[in-house]
Amino acid sequence: MPSVNPKILVWARETAGLTREEAAKRLAIKSARERSPVERMEDLECAKEEPTRAMLSKMSRIYHRPLVIFYLSDIPRRGNYGEDFRTLPTKPDPKAQGLIDAAVRNMHARQGILRSALEDIEEDEPLPFIGSEKEFRSGSRRDIERVAESIRQTIAFDREHFRSRRNAKEGFAYLRKRAEDAGIFVILIADLGSWHSALDVELFRGFVIADPVAPLVVINANDSASAQSFTLVHELAHLWIGSSGISGGSMEGHEGIERFCNEVASEFLVSQSEIDGLRITAETPFEEVKERIDEFAKQRKISRTMVALRLYRGDSIELKTYRGLADEFKKLFLESKERDKSGEKKGGPSYYVLTKQRLGSSLIDLVDRMMGEKSLSVTKAAILLGVNALRVKRLIDESQAKSIP
Repeated sequence: MPSVNPKILVWARETAGLTREEAAKRLAIKSARERSPVERMEDLECAKEEPTRAMLSKMSRIYHRPLVIFYLSDIPRRGNYGEDFRTLPTKPDPKAQGLIDAAVRNMHARQGILRSALEDIEEDEPLPFIGSEKEFRSGSRRDIERVAESIRQTIAFDREHFRSRRNAKEGFAYLRKRAEDAGIFVILIADLGSWHSALDVELFRGFVIADPVAPLVVINANDSASAQSFTLVHELAHLWIGSSGISGGSMEGHEGIERFCNEVASEFLVSQSEIDGLRITAETPFEEVKERIDEFAKQRKISRTMVALRLYRGDSIELKTYRGLADEFKKLFLESKERDKSGEKKGGPSYYVLTKQRLGSSLIDLVDRMMGEKSLSVTKAAILLGVNALRVKRLIDESQAKSIP
């Protein structure tokens, strides 16, 4: 076995957001030769002890890095995963950020396989709308309305049909299907395999790869359905201007491209005349503002915080009021999430049902077709779908048996 550069061990642990103590515990390192687990961890990282292949396999899993990384001669250069558009109030927790970095790396790898597979079956015609609005840069009201209308027409989105769905979850499913039918792959991701690795909504709401052949939008499954609809349209706006990257953090502080995409998403989902129809002013009592927004957003299957931000941007409410509303709506969402958890049947939905919902019908159907044509191996299909190779066939079979909403 080739010698391992100890600098890579330190780098992999630190980018996973783990201290030596935490890593030693997660890796189940035992005391030996009068050395404590933490001291043995230090020995590994100082080349005083050589890691076994079994230990490297554990590190690969715990640090969310491919095994081959540990056999490189030096620390790999950071990949170009697009821009970080997030506006974060404080420096993020290293562990939480490490999980997000791992998720982004994973999605880039999967998207690369997807693009190669499409090229292999000669279905690599560039989608004309990717990057079609690269010159928007002024961010004017006219630009916002034009891009929103272009997205609406391209994906054949009917706002009234969206609003007529029974709830925000069904509204998102309709919007997602329209995007997928236009050739855009949409994946939901909640964690890296277990609830211990859940992705923080405050740090990550969405991610987009503006590839004209295999455009991919990734959305945090831990967010509310109405927020997911907003994030999806926000990421579609990124596709239209040809800008890859990660989105999240406070909408209030967004500027430049991120603010433009926010405003496109907002315009896409609700018109200014409807916002004006709320007749809310700085003098309207806080509780009344909250109740009006809640009812308004519920009827339209849209985010309450988005409506509040629109009112703030239009000078109808003050910043203090907006922040108070955002805090209230976040609290209500978390309470609702807890109720949903406690009301779920023991065990919740099956693994395959949940996986189908998160991957979407477009990707699963494509993988099924490519495997049938022998243009995609089971191994690559498993990586692309993010599942164990032994589960690929059953996932496809169950997806065909019951269509995804």
